[in-house]
Amino acid sequence: MSGELVIYGGAGNANVFKSAIAAEYVGVKVKLTENFTMNVTNKTPEYLEKNPFGLVPLLETPEGPVYESNSIARHVCRLGDKDFYGKTNYEMTQTDQWLDVTRSLEPNIAGWLYPYFGFGAMDENVNKSKETLLNKWLPPVNKHLEKKSMVG
Repeated sequence: MSGELVIYGGAGNANVFKSAIAAEYVGVKVKLTENFTMNVTNKTPEYLEKNPFGLVPLLETPEGPVYESNSIARHVCRLGDKDFYGKTNYEMTQTDQWLDVTRSLEPNIAGWLYPYFGFGAMDENVNKSKETLLNKWLPPVNKHLEKKSMVG
């Protein structure tokens, strides 16, 4: 592998987008793989050598592989704009905290939106449940972001 950063993952994968957007935001160049087929490419011996769990996305770096979208986002943010991730240990921890909060939000947002995009059947009970959870989680996120130009 050369000095480039390569993200492996299928087109349209939200976690691939998260990693690529983080890199773009802080000015880190990444290459997105082409011809990635979910449940095929990530099950090959070559891929499993880099990521024994077969998780997507995977970032290939000169130092070695990184997987889990939040870990990839953290990695590329630390490579880019040095103050973006935070200037102090506390600010960096705050950034980590809010990234971890997104892990709680993602399944609820996905479960709520996917039927609207034609992925799965609409279920009013599930929809109401996800909506209730989002109404609980989003106000604190919005309140925090009102005062910030970055997440941490």
